[in-house]
Amino acid sequence: MDKIEKQYNEWIYPNPIEDIKKAHNDGLFQTSNADLFWDIFYPEKKYSKKLKVFIAGCGSSQAISLGISNPKWEIYAIDLSAKAIELNENQIKKYNLKNVKVEKKNILNVNKENEFDLVISTGVIHHTKDPKETLKKIVSTANEDGAINIMVYASYLRVGVYYLQSIFKYMNVTQNQEGVDLVKFFLQEFIQKNHYVSNYEIVNTDKFDAGIVDTYLNPQDKAYDILELGNLLKNTGSYFQNWNYNFFYYPDIFLKNIPDKIFDLKNLNKLSPFEAGDFTQKLLIQTGKLDFILRKKKYFENFWHNKKNITGEDRVKKRTYVTSRKKGRLNDNFGGSVFYGAYPKIEIPFNAKQGIIWSIIVGDKNESKIGIKIDQIELQYNRFANDNNMSVLKKKEIIDIIYYFWKLGIITLQKF
Repeated sequence: MDKIEKQYNEWIYPNPIEDIKKAHNDGLFQTSNADLFWDIFYPEKKYSKKLKVFIAGCGSSQAISLGISNPKWEIYAIDLSAKAIELNENQIKKYNLKNVKVEKKNILNVNKENEFDLVISTGVIHHTKDPKETLKKIVSTANEDGAINIMVYASYLRVGVYYLQSIFKYMNVTQNQEGVDLVKFFLQEFIQKNHYVSNYEIVNTDKFDAGIVDTYLNPQDKAYDILELGNLLKNTGSYFQNWNYNFFYYPDIFLKNIPDKIFDLKNLNKLSPFEAGDFTQKLLIQTGKLDFILRKKKYFENFWHNKKNITGEDRVKKRTYVTSRKKGRLNDNFGGSVFYGAYPKIEIPFNAKQGIIWSIIVGDKNESKIGIKIDQIELQYNRFANDNNMSVLKKKEIIDIIYYFWKLGIITLQKF
């Protein structure tokens, strides 16, 4: 048994959820749930309740949560930890799930090529001995039109974590209760507010022992900056499609008050998705993970990042869990604001033009189902503008605003 397998047998992670249905009612959701975020996974496909799904490294409850939420999914999930599989099997019996099968297996030993519509591996490959080979194997299991959701650690916010990992190795701290108690004591007594780890939210895992072990005493743990991620993805048989949450990887909203005479923000549009993301995180240092979608066809590479792919025929929808906060005052050139349900402190303000377009998007009767065409947004905006003595907008200007919304992660786009 290798060190990682031993750790996850003895220290179950994530923390097992006793009542998953109650947790759902209390607001738990999986970012890997393509049913909630369909357009982010499949910008070209009409919605379907039925998917064949592979979860590579299901942990204690991910497969069960997704199985309960999506009764028509057919889920095959594996994990290296026998204890995690036992927990999953107990939950399958508890909820009488007929659509979830779990198995103790190493990812590299899976022989299911070109089989799945959706492949999920979140928080796994950075703990493997050869992440690139592991990723190749994961990618190979998706069918040609499948989507692959990967999450790996980001180095930006985890710098302090690795400093402490080194310190605890110097101290010969081991994975036992005495070691966990020592780490807790060390975090409470010796870590100053200006230490890098203080920015990392998991510093508060003192109530969850397995979280302490997974973060500070993990024997095999690799994080990536975004340019390193680009190198990891090369020659894996996959193409980067998009981030799960664009907001963390595009700097536009954070730099919107820079005067054009000092710096023209449009210059940033020349950056690749990886360059833009690296720019943003080196400026803000706000994420400890990189969560993204891969596809097997080159057609999907940097799909909506390439603004030229956006046409008047494409459909726009409000992203799930984005909510209006403040009403607009158009006479003051304030179009209102929105926020992310999962990140309520992040507020996105609009100018008048943006606010009108946002109102058109969320006010359309088809918005929640298939979205509204950009051509229709242009038509409605210019009708409103003519009725209120405002200047009309050309399609290019409408698309510029839609593209800005997409980079903020507050809308999704679909190309049927």
